[in-house]
Amino acid sequence: MPGRWALANHSGLVAEAKAGTAIDVLATRIPTFVKQVESKAHRRLSDPDQEATFTTVASGEYTALPAYFGEMVSISKGVGNLEQVSGQVFSGYPAVTGDPRRFVIVNNSIAFAPHNTTTPITMIYRRNVPALTEAAPTNWLLNRAPDVYFYGTLAGACPFDLDDAPAVKARGSFERAVGGIVV
Repeated sequence: MPGRWALANHSGLVAEAKAGTAIDVLATRIPTFVKQVESKAHRRLSDPDQEATFTTVASGEYTALPAYFGEMVSISKGVGNLEQVSGQVFSGYPAVTGDPRRFVIVNNSIAFAPHNTTTPITMIYRRNVPALTEAAPTNWLLNRAPDVYFYGTLAGACPFDLDDAPAVKARGSFERAVGGIVV
């Protein structure tokens, strides 16, 4: 399917979705439908392309998580994994520096206990699908499965169409496309 459409980037996706939408007024809503596809992908996909590695040395109380951080797969300081704790438990730890043993994620940041100042910390995390825009015209999901974006975008437009047949077809095609990459 990837070679079937001109879906190499955001502009190509928007053009193809406009061509596949029966109601002209919906063309201005296509970016909203694209965001809906990304939102569904965050919840449903579990793909090896979503895993990434990030190494950091924390400085200060909190360290920003990498862009598009979704969820932690594992985190270590080289030997042994760190334990994730709740914010309530973490708040009871003293503010000392040392070799980290625990961590908490709060407001898109990570904090370690004891505070880390020199130990490299390596995270393997599941990243969310980076948003497609004119400024960021492609991402790993569009490269790997353009049909997920295409059919998902059309399925978003379908509730506005008075004919149920295209809606059923678009939703079914979207479900098959997503099912083809869920591992």
